Amino acid sequence: MPRLMLTASTRPLSFGSSLPDRLRPTFSQFEADGWLLREACPRYFLCWRNSALVLESTVPVAIFPDGQATLSVEERALFLLFELFRRLLRIETIKAGRQASAIDEPGTSRLLAGRAAALLWGDAVDPAAALRLLRQAELRIVKAVAGLWADDGQSGPAFLPPHLREVRPPRDAWQQRG
Repeated sequence: MPRLMLTASTRPLSFGSSLPDRLRPTFSQFEADGWLLREACPRYFLCWRNSALVLESTVPVAIFPDGQATLSVEERALFLLFELFRRLLRIETIKAGRQASAIDEPGTSRLLAGRAAALLWGDAVDPAAALRLLRQAELRIVKAVAGLWADDGQSGPAFLPPHLREVRPPRDAWQQRG
């Protein structure tokens, strides 16, 4: 059933012009190793990102946001690499018999952001700056979804991490959606 839901709510990852050519071999190698690389609209990406399939299983699948989140080329490239490395680390952690939640510590995010940035731009990039760019990308993805719930005094959908639940669209943006 999860595979059917995954197929229905995602599509194969497409690079188009939104990723540097130097990243294609990295993603192609993962696909050659049997990974399923998919992309979804921001809403489904957030749902899958926090699903049991991604958080608790060792199935080699990675799900990324598509172009609807309007990420810059740099944000998208860094975000995709970060998500791929995070998923790989989660699988390795589970296979080693450790709690997968251990990788959700802030230090791990900084390490993975630094690793992704080094692959993109070389070792001279500050991991903290890469992490800030990732957070900016994450915020853009959430803002792409933010218009999907009414300003009803709630703190956003429960599937969002707590630090992102307070993101709200401007009131006039909601009214323009009609």
